[in-house]
Amino acid sequence: MAAVPRFFIIVLSAVLLSAAPCPAVAGDGAGGGDRDGQLRARVEELAAELADTANSYGPDALTVQVLLLMESMKAGALAPSEVEVVGPSPDLGPGHLRIRVDTGIIFEAGAVAVEDSDRRVWDTVARPVLARLESARFEPAGLELLLVYGLQDSGRTSGDLDPTEPFTPRSFALGFTAFVLDELIAGRLAPDDLFAAGSPRGLPGVD
Repeated sequence: MAAVPRFFIIVLSAVLLSAAPCPAVAGDGAGGGDRDGQLRARVEELAAELADTANSYGPDALTVQVLLLMESMKAGALAPSEVEVVGPSPDLGPGHLRIRVDTGIIFEAGAVAVEDSDRRVWDTVARPVLARLESARFEPAGLELLLVYGLQDSGRTSGDLDPTEPFTPRSFALGFTAFVLDELIAGRLAPDDLFAAGSPRGLPGVD
């Protein structure tokens, strides 16, 4: 099994620590050791999963997976964020690797056109990651990003967007051939042109 770079272990530890609830501990803090052990076990489990991703789908699949998770959280996710390397795209075929990004972002339904919401998710989550690519070692060689976010009518909740209340998922996908990725890395395609190059399309049937 390939070794997972220390950078990714540090990122995962930070994510887990920020997401893990702090139990109410009285007195001498009994139980803290159990929590540390559980956290360490989870980090080791995730490290094994990430190593498997790198072995199966290429080292840059792992890089993109972790960076997409970080960008989703930075973008103000209200619901949990999750990034999954799915495998060959069921829509674009075996030449594209699908990575699904459940961003955890929720927008007010009807506030703007869904196309504008799509572009905002792209600009804040996906574009910064692809703009930083220095190589495109994916297996298969093309890349499909499936981005998922939520739409909610805050008037039916407490007046604020609430991830614990029902919301409607919105999914859209963009596909990039190996040639497009090579052009991006070589500097012959600007990051600002990636959105159009990816031919964004809505996928209402995605769960």
